[in-house]
Amino acid sequence: MAQVMFITPYYYQEQTDYIGSIEKACMYVGCHCKNNKQGGIFAWNTNVRNALFLDYVHLNEVGQERASYEYEGFMRTFM
Repeated sequence: MAQVMFITPYYYQEQTDYIGSIEKACMYVGCHCKNNKQGGIFAWNTNVRNALFLDYVHLNEVGQERASYEYEGFMRTFM
């Protein structure tokens, strides 16, 4: 059986509740949602963020590799 999973952006400006709106929409339609802002690698300290991100939005190559393991673990919890 197929399942829908959504991964939120790492960062979004605080003027809107964009990530919170994504979570609410996922809950409403029954999708699994991984909130990267609260529990993802972005939540770590500045040194880690500098090592894994090109900027506040885009992962660098090392960050993409690291995130792939985190996302795999997230997806495996629903299999």
